[in-house]
Amino acid sequence: MSIDSPVLIGEANTMRLEIDGPLPPGLPAPGRNEPCGCGSGHKFKKCCWARTIARTSSDRRLLVIGAGATIEECKRSGANPGEPLPSIANFGNQLFNESASLQRVSASYLKSKGIAYDSTMLDGYEGRIKLGPISDATFQNSPLRVYLRLEAVLPSEHNVERLFEHVWRTYGDNGDLWEALTWDGIFLYLFNAFITQFGLGPARTVRRMQAGMAVADHLFFGDRVINLNYDIAFDLALQQVGKYFTYAPESQRDAIVIYKPHGSFNLFCNRKSGDCFFADPSQPRGSVAIRDSRGGTWSPAAALVPPRLRKDYDQHPTAAMILEDIRTFAPDLVTFWGIGLTNSDIDLAEIYRNACSAARRVEFINPDAKAYENAMTLLGKPIVHYPTLEEWLSANASTASTK
Repeated sequence: MSIDSPVLIGEANTMRLEIDGPLPPGLPAPGRNEPCGCGSGHKFKKCCWARTIARTSSDRRLLVIGAGATIEECKRSGANPGEPLPSIANFGNQLFNESASLQRVSASYLKSKGIAYDSTMLDGYEGRIKLGPISDATFQNSPLRVYLRLEAVLPSEHNVERLFEHVWRTYGDNGDLWEALTWDGIFLYLFNAFITQFGLGPARTVRRMQAGMAVADHLFFGDRVINLNYDIAFDLALQQVGKYFTYAPESQRDAIVIYKPHGSFNLFCNRKSGDCFFADPSQPRGSVAIRDSRGGTWSPAAALVPPRLRKDYDQHPTAAMILEDIRTFAPDLVTFWGIGLTNSDIDLAEIYRNACSAARRVEFINPDAKAYENAMTLLGKPIVHYPTLEEWLSANASTASTK
């Protein structure tokens, strides 16, 4: 199948990709009289485009979405509301899969902290010994299992951000290691957890994203969304309420623009060339890589920026390219939903401060009073706190679109 990807990032943005096997399409705007891409059967001008441009306010909004938004979506709309997708505090225990890469970096982390572990499994993975049957004691005291127990008991001291910060300082930009870690420690189980909660397929057939739809209804063309989640819950919610959007770095008039600097289930990257493209979130390919006819491999794991402290997006060219034009965006409203602001993400903190300095109103949707206090300190500006999404929706009721 041949496609011209409209959201291809990097030098290959004029290249015609020859893909072996079906590939989900990107997000080109259909003609005004063509069928809408959401699958409603209506003309684009009377469907998603019309709903997106029909502003009820001249205010431009920047919406910043974090893990708390997906956790809330799971609780409201998921098949297993009592088992939402992970936060930083339980990331490893929810997602880490037994693997040589995770055993290796866990051992390095524990060693740096002076914490003992049984090296038998690691020695077997790395070929220093011939690994035979493993006792339960050996397994439970392997580096990965010791780390996971620490995360469960002391998540503020031992968590995935601290683990991966150690990995970055120790191993640097080791592409093979990081891709193995993103497959084994993030993408595989997270994607499976997501489709278990919401299903897989077009926006009109998966579960309705009740929380995301309620928020998406307040967005219109000219608005921007920084989505820090790998999942596509909010992307699908936008489609479900009929809002037309594009992914940065593509910026299209009469569209909402989404920035996903940490990567996404539907962001495929060729690690060798550095080129990437977004596919339609209604048709993600799942936990597989795609090969093109030129021998290139396109993988969603290769585009993920693992959670770690003190991220510098200049170290991640795709992320830096995605975020480039948001630095100059001057919104009237800034809304943070489900994130805990921290000084550790230097680049994002700078973007947030710049946006908030221009805004006449800053909103913070998060039940955690401590997180609200941290946000006030970080941004240095008065913030309106909404402990629940319902309170924010009530306060913003006049700006919702009508259908």
